[in-house]
Amino acid sequence: MQLTTEQLEIINSVKQTNPEISKRRLAQILVREHPALFPYSPDSLRQFICKYENSFEFAVSAPIVNEVPDSYYEDTPVISIDGKIGVISDLHIPYHDKQAVITTLDYLSKQNLDWLVLNGDIVDFHGLSTFTRDPNKRDLNRELSVANQFLDYIAGRFSNIIYVAGNHEYRFERYVASQAPELWNVEEVSVENFLRLNKRNIRYLDNTGRIEAGKLTILHGDRIAGRGAINVARLRLLYSFNNILTGHDHRTQEYIQKSVDNKMYGSWTIGCLCGLRPQYHPYNNWNHGFAVVEVYKNKMFEVRNFKIVNGSIL
Repeated sequence: MQLTTEQLEIINSVKQTNPEISKRRLAQILVREHPALFPYSPDSLRQFICKYENSFEFAVSAPIVNEVPDSYYEDTPVISIDGKIGVISDLHIPYHDKQAVITTLDYLSKQNLDWLVLNGDIVDFHGLSTFTRDPNKRDLNRELSVANQFLDYIAGRFSNIIYVAGNHEYRFERYVASQAPELWNVEEVSVENFLRLNKRNIRYLDNTGRIEAGKLTILHGDRIAGRGAINVARLRLLYSFNNILTGHDHRTQEYIQKSVDNKMYGSWTIGCLCGLRPQYHPYNNWNHGFAVVEVYKNKMFEVRNFKIVNGSIL
């Protein structure tokens, strides 16, 4: 990619107006407001600007200040909860296993839960996948319709619900950023609104966030190393150095490790509630399952990690 004099003048004009603009935002503005001059994706333009920003063409005079500039860093969001918590993950609606879902929710509805955590990949968002999939199944409207039917169902059975985004929910954000960047800052264009979570009083946590349940961390699992290992739970513990419960891998596992100062740390991965033989990965080691976590007043906790086999909870 080589930029013309006219393109360089536009870039410098935008940067002169806002010297502290991020490269990501700069690329978005250029592609949106000058599509004829910048017929690129925002990400490819951002990478080019990063590569050549120190060349003289991009030099922009900025006022000298005697202080450290403000940081754009934002820490990952955290929600703290306690009590009795049900955790389900990886339904991949509309490719869920209906009987496994019914078995799980019937059990959890009798447990007097304080919280129900939807721990990621609740909706498949198959229609927005970057993988090569069946074109006949790329029906986003159908997926959202089935997902909203499911959310109506659980909202009528459980009081406090938290929806943690997984990598499949992230497909939505990635699609908008790459295919429709003009909609990136439009508040209505979001997973929360498309799934009407606010109307059901369901809290939403993006896939960089985590839940702290006493001394146990709960997250989907896609943002922490461990996928592909035989003992995923062990590897997650080694990478997190903390008590952790994750979904994402569709397998029920547990690994406990004692430290040199005699403290116990544990890692749990929970089973999925989707179909176990999808066309894209029919031969796997998945199983159905869910978990119940109880957090006590001293922040200690107990994890019961259940499997579902032939319709029976084990």
